[in-house]
Amino acid sequence: MKSSVKIGLLFSLILILIRMILFLAKIEISEKPIMLLSMLFITSSASIALYISKRKQKNQNNLIDDLKTAMAPAMIFAVIASFFSYVYYNNINKDYISDKLKLEEIRWSDSTNIQGIKSKNKMAYDNLSDEEIKSQQMNTAKTLLSPSFNMSISLLIMSIWSILNGLVLALIFRRVIFKNYFDSPSPKDS
Repeated sequence: MKSSVKIGLLFSLILILIRMILFLAKIEISEKPIMLLSMLFITSSASIALYISKRKQKNQNNLIDDLKTAMAPAMIFAVIASFFSYVYYNNINKDYISDKLKLEEIRWSDSTNIQGIKSKNKMAYDNLSDEEIKSQQMNTAKTLLSPSFNMSISLLIMSIWSILNGLVLALIFRRVIFKNYFDSPSPKDS
């Protein structure tokens, strides 16, 4: 198995273990820290894979090869982490979504929130009753909180981050870290 695949799998396993430990310890955590941790893991996995690859190279390769090398573990991580997110909310922690939906139910039961949304967008909500607005907002919340939507959005965000990260890391490794690495004789030759 290639080292980039192993790195992607390792970081995925670490994220899964962290989430399961937090769940078993009954520590409630929102999605923002998990997404930030995922972005850190994407950056770390891409950096490690690119560094290992560059150290093994005999001659300078092109930028596209470096980009592919950096993106391989990052995309493996993104796919596994997104799929686990679906499994986690669909099968493991079902209460998270139902608790969030209860909070939305309470939020939209308050008439001041409904009046606030009516005043912000008079054209869309002027002819609707309070119950119709509440129903629309609850349907939107159910869609946004669903495990499949969560998986799709996290996969999209992590894929974009992997591409941008891979490009920036490839440029940094080529222009800064390994700038003179291929020009100088190797330590074995001297």
